[in-house]
Amino acid sequence: MDIAELLSIVAAAAAGATAAGGGIGWWAQRRAVALRKRLAGSEAAAAAAAERSQQARQQVVQLQQELTQLRGELGQRLADQRQQQQRAQVARARAEAPTLVLPRRELPANGFADTLPLA
Repeated sequence: MDIAELLSIVAAAAAGATAAGGGIGWWAQRRAVALRKRLAGSEAAAAAAAERSQQARQQVVQLQQELTQLRGELGQRLADQRQQQQRAQVARARAEAPTLVLPRRELPANGFADTLPLA
């Protein structure tokens, strides 16, 4: 083997390695660009999800405050209803209970009470 053949083999190997390296580099570059795009998309999705999560937390806090307020109002209404029912029961019990006081007599149509002497 002379030097010319050896140089041609080395040159062919170098050209093949360069072509293979270029092909691999081109493929790796395309793959890296695709991964960067996916990463950017996932970061944007994560940011949007974080924003929606924050909004959901704020809504939960607001709804809890409203629920607490409504529970308080409901409790007050129920207490008022119980108090009214108790008052009505007391009023009925008073009306139905016998008393030692005679009922009031109605005045006659002329507005004067009977004034007959008791003998």
